[in-house]
Amino acid sequence: MRKLLKIIGIFVAFMVGVFLLGFILANYIIMPIYMRASKETEVPDVCGLEFENAKRVLAQKLLSGELDVVRYCEDIPPGVVVSQRPDPGRIVKQGKKIFLTVSKGIEGVKVPYIIGLDINQAGNILASSGLFIGEVSYRYSPSKENTVIATNPPTDSVLIRNSRVNLILSRGPMSLDMPDLTGYHLEDVKRKIKQLELQLGEITYATNSPLCNIVILQSPRAGEKVKQGDRVNLILGE
Repeated sequence: MRKLLKIIGIFVAFMVGVFLLGFILANYIIMPIYMRASKETEVPDVCGLEFENAKRVLAQKLLSGELDVVRYCEDIPPGVVVSQRPDPGRIVKQGKKIFLTVSKGIEGVKVPYIIGLDINQAGNILASSGLFIGEVSYRYSPSKENTVIATNPPTDSVLIRNSRVNLILSRGPMSLDMPDLTGYHLEDVKRKIKQLELQLGEITYATNSPLCNIVILQSPRAGEKVKQGDRVNLILGE
């Protein structure tokens, strides 16, 4: 009988020990590990999503999406996430901030003012703006020969970086025969001079002429060779 009681006592003590050991393991080892694991989550891949959508996806994982950098990207639309840190697939604690880099889209550059420059100067200024010379054509102009008189697209147009700008260069002033302006009213003559890209020079009046504001003499004379930009002096009847 005494031996049986001893065996029962040993068994009870063993069971109590097992219970206490299990209690200690559960409360101080297993549960903390479980709780720590339950507060961790995997970082989802939000690259390619719009910023607000990316934040919502992260929030579902109890993570916080934060704007980190906004930069130009030629192949990614504005407002779309370009990269993230930490990287997708990392195991992090819930509530951690995930920093997002967002695209500003294509960087636009303005066509600089290059009118009046020669082609080398124009090319250098375009290159400093991230642009290049495109097609080059020529046109008669009062401007100095081989200088830029127009661009296509025009000055201040916004282009994608590395685009080309077409140039129109001056051939210099075009020679032409001076037309006969005598007998015409001053207003008609002004329009004619403008059409020929000439400039109106001095106007004087002949007091003894009955032809009011009618050209009676001109310089250069009709038939003389003139160039665009030359001045035309007139004598009118008063």
